[in-house]
Amino acid sequence: MPERTLAIVVLGGSRGIGRAIVARALAEGHRVFAGARDERALLALQQGAAPEGAGRLGTGAVDVGDDASQRAFFGAARAFLGGIDVVVNNAAREGYGRLDEMALEEVEAIVRTNLLGVILGCRHAAQAMGDGGGHIINVGSEVSFRAVPMKSVYCATKFAVRGLSDALELELAPRGIRVSQVHPGWVDTGLHEDERRRRGSVSRPHDGGVPVERVAESVAALWRAPRAQGGAPLRLRLRSVVGELFPAWARWRTRRAFGEQLREG
Repeated sequence: MPERTLAIVVLGGSRGIGRAIVARALAEGHRVFAGARDERALLALQQGAAPEGAGRLGTGAVDVGDDASQRAFFGAARAFLGGIDVVVNNAAREGYGRLDEMALEEVEAIVRTNLLGVILGCRHAAQAMGDGGGHIINVGSEVSFRAVPMKSVYCATKFAVRGLSDALELELAPRGIRVSQVHPGWVDTGLHEDERRRRGSVSRPHDGGVPVERVAESVAALWRAPRAQGGAPLRLRLRSVVGELFPAWARWRTRRAFGEQLREG
């Protein structure tokens, strides 16, 4: 058991990275309230966590891009947990395709989930924590530092999450609320289904990607840490700096890496 049992809220907690985060928190002896849009997936999460999660795992349906839905969700979370120590904003939607060919509804859905959803999650987390302190952990992406083609809207939202997290780290510190971020590399989750449907395959990195369990451990390391952390690997920060110093080289390297997708369009 941990030295202190935490009350942890996980938005986007029913599948992939979120489900692994929930499992890690329960394994460490914490109490968890997980949210997602799909109620059937939440039921499967509850069933999969039994008996370990009995009495320590609660779930609630939530549309992260809707303020009223988030308000109701956080109310349910507080009622179940009694208070909130940690909020993990993990809900995300990817999308794949050329910007000028994407349906406006798809563009809006990505922004609504990935950016507005995180903004609202941070807002309601801060309100729930008040002046008692807490920890907000925002799950970004490798593309928060390195933009890639065919995922322009997704990249834009993840860059924005990075900026939001940096700003809130300063803004909420006087209230004892820490804001951390973690930026995993490519993870094979349901986010890539759009690309798989359009291309018949998914563009995996040479190393096969990052297991969801490793991302969950990175998130857990953050809530164990005594102070807020950026959570971005040094290689991403160096790549970002090099890209700013040598933009032409960075664009050439990215075009070469994604040449096949660009030709397919």
